[in-house]
Amino acid sequence: MEKIATGWEAIDLAKKDNSIQLNKHTDPIDNFMENISIDFAEDVAREDHGLIFATKKGEEINW
Repeated sequence: MEKIATGWEAIDLAKKDNSIQLNKHTDPIDNFMENISIDFAEDVAREDHGLIFATKKGEEINW
């Protein structure tokens, strides 16, 4: 899995490209992540845009 973009750039990309999924670090120390919706990503980005990143849909998040 490759990070394509982060923060607001990732959200803008996901709005334009349906093959992009948004992910959020839920525990950056242990690298736990979850897939999230655009609406939720916007809420999270207002607090800390560094937690959001984009990947291609279907790619396993494996760090």
